[in-house]
Amino acid sequence: MRDRTISDPRPRTIEILRSIQAEAGGIVGPVFRQPNGEPYASAGALGAAVNPILKELAKECGHKDWSKVTLHTLRHTAATWHLLLTGKMDDVVRRFDWDEKKSAKRYVKNAPYQLAPEAAAFLGLTPKEPRQVWG
Repeated sequence: MRDRTISDPRPRTIEILRSIQAEAGGIVGPVFRQPNGEPYASAGALGAAVNPILKELAKECGHKDWSKVTLHTLRHTAATWHLLLTGKMDDVVRRFDWDEKKSAKRYVKNAPYQLAPEAAAFLGLTPKEPRQVWG
């Protein structure tokens, strides 16, 4: 399984991840691990363990499409927001570790460019001039 990274995490996310690492005795590597502390052997095994938890959290938060929240859909969202904020597909390809733009284009969804300031604020970034990234 290829390693995936978190692109431009918010300060609160970094704080949480550091506390998880400290609780795990300073272990470096995958954040989501099996109960025995070992990394999951495949993306499928990771999803099978984590996705039900994500769905339950989304349901508790009142997300109307809670049953669709998965690690995979969160990756789509992150790629879309990154493109929305930067307007640079090459940057999305690099940050999300894809081999080519074609892969990234399958992940990135159309989002109103007017949402860029709200996305920047949510991520704890300095809002930039909104830009239209599609046609």
